[in-house]
Amino acid sequence: MKESHNRGEPIRLELSPVGVKILSDEGNERPDVDVFEGVSFCQAVGEATTGRPLIVGPSSITVCKWAPVVLGFKEAEDSFEKTISQHLPPFTSGLYLAPVSMFERDAPPEVVILRTTPEKCRLMIKWLGWDNFIDYRSLEQDLTALNSLSGHPPQGLSGWLIRNVNRWLDQWNRFDWWHRFTTFLFKSWIVTRIFDRFNAKFMANMSMCRNSLVVPFLSNKANISYFCTGGIAWGKNSSRNMTVGLPFEVYQDLAPHLTGKGTSC
Repeated sequence: MKESHNRGEPIRLELSPVGVKILSDEGNERPDVDVFEGVSFCQAVGEATTGRPLIVGPSSITVCKWAPVVLGFKEAEDSFEKTISQHLPPFTSGLYLAPVSMFERDAPPEVVILRTTPEKCRLMIKWLGWDNFIDYRSLEQDLTALNSLSGHPPQGLSGWLIRNVNRWLDQWNRFDWWHRFTTFLFKSWIVTRIFDRFNAKFMANMSMCRNSLVVPFLSNKANISYFCTGGIAWGKNSSRNMTVGLPFEVYQDLAPHLTGKGTSC
């Protein structure tokens, strides 16, 4: 059923917003919080959504080969890693993830990640205004979906792939064997490099780690992205949704217009 909203109505979120706080040194460690270990950053965001605070550290990501450089856990070393132009400062000690409602007022997150439908994303843009979003006009679909939301969606093969591949991945998510297969497959540097080129050219790339965390943090502007293949396969996000990253100050302006579990800080 098509959603119906106008600018005066609140935006109901089905998933709790997740705040991300960048930990600058070892003194910011939180011994009472579990250290995440899993395949990807998008999987950690999914687990934090359920109300489980997590620390994502340099040894947390066991499969995704994009995340360590993107999240600043290591310096770029090889030709693949050096193509990742936007990332957190090298040797970031860790990230604290939790529903935004669990953050103290005097220690808010730097970035808040939302996942919701394109229709609700458009309503967010109406509430916030384009000035609060990155300048998308020279950017491709791998980094932002703002071109699409402004009325210029990807055409041709790229448009077809974005519409269909994530929908297929969404359907395969119900099978445990599929998760085991993709986990095994992406331990390969060769497979990772092939998919990196494919995603960068035709789909979204690094949708949650780069597009929804690093880009808003570095630019102090919000961004909206299609999900990359990992965001669906590993993050178990719905292909009906997009991922939104907002600097906390921008999120504060939007929060009064949101309803749903855990939208207040």
